[in-house]
Amino acid sequence: MREACIDQDTKRLRNLFVTFLLFCSPLNPEVLWERYRDDMRHRCITNGGITDDAYNDTLLLFEAKLALTNKGLHDFPEMPLPLSPVKMLHVNLQLATELDYDRNIFHGYINQNLPRLNICQEIAVTTMFNAIAQGEGVVFFLDGPGGSSKSFVYKVLLALFRQDGHVAIGVTSSGIVALLLEGGRIAHLVFKIPIALGTDSICSIPV
Repeated sequence: MREACIDQDTKRLRNLFVTFLLFCSPLNPEVLWERYRDDMRHRCITNGGITDDAYNDTLLLFEAKLALTNKGLHDFPEMPLPLSPVKMLHVNLQLATELDYDRNIFHGYINQNLPRLNICQEIAVTTMFNAIAQGEGVVFFLDGPGGSSKSFVYKVLLALFRQDGHVAIGVTSSGIVALLLEGGRIAHLVFKIPIALGTDSICSIPV
C-alpha cells in the first residue's frame, strides 16, 4: 500500500484494498485502514477538509465493491462498518461502484487519445457516442481482426461517458479482455450467468 500511494489515485487504492481483503487474508486489515484511510478517502466528499462522513462514504464504497462478490465488511470482523446504516439503505451499491471514478483522469485520457483515432475508429466512436447520447437504443457490433485496436475504441467510448459522470459498464466475455478495460468485468459476474447452463437456467440478478 505504501508504494501504491505514491502514484495511484484514490479509486485504484480502494480497489487494491478490497483485493487485499478478498484474496490476501490480512491479519489486521483495520491497521491498514487506519494507516491509509486518508489516501483512500473519496475526494468528492471532502469539502472543507476530511470529515467522518468522508471516511464513512469510503466504507460504503468498500461495501459496494465487496457486494459484487457477494461479500461485505461484516465478513471481516476487524474492519469498521459504515456509521450511517440509514444512509446505506438509500445507496445503490452497484451505482456507487460505477460512479466511483476520478473524472479528471478521463479528461486527460480523452485529450491524449482522441487525436490518435484513425478515420474508421473516429467514425465508429462518433456514431456510437451520438446514438447513445441521444437515447436511440441502438445495438452496435464492432468487428475486426486481432490487433485492430477494438479495445482502444471501447476505452475511448467509456472515457467519453464517464468524464461527464455517466454510467458506462465495460462487460466482456472473458477475464483477459476485461483486464484491458478500466473497470471491466466479465458477463458472468455482472449478469450472474450460471457457469453450468441447463434448460431452466436463469440469470440470478437481484431486483
